[in-house]
Amino acid sequence: MDRLTKLFLGATVPTGGIVTRRALDNFLSGAVTPEFPGFTVQDATGSWEGETEPAWILTIVHNSKQQTLIDVHRIGLAYKATFRQGAVLIVSTVVDSVLV
Repeated sequence: MDRLTKLFLGATVPTGGIVTRRALDNFLSGAVTPEFPGFTVQDATGSWEGETEPAWILTIVHNSKQQTLIDVHRIGLAYKATFRQGAVLIVSTVVDSVLV
């Protein structure tokens, strides 16, 4: 069994500004691609603490090994620290997947 994990990444920087696609791509290159060579990123709009903001949704299908789950959480923590976010939501569910 695999897992489908989504990380909800706010794009408003509390000290001002927005996480641009270029900044996100740089983050993904360093923090995500080395661990997960395949993933999907979607533009989104979210709400945090009553405020609407632009966001990104990072979706990864991966194995269920403990180390992999730790790697996913490290990505969330790294995004939170890099872009000074209050939180990163991580949602994960067990799925059957196959590459064809």
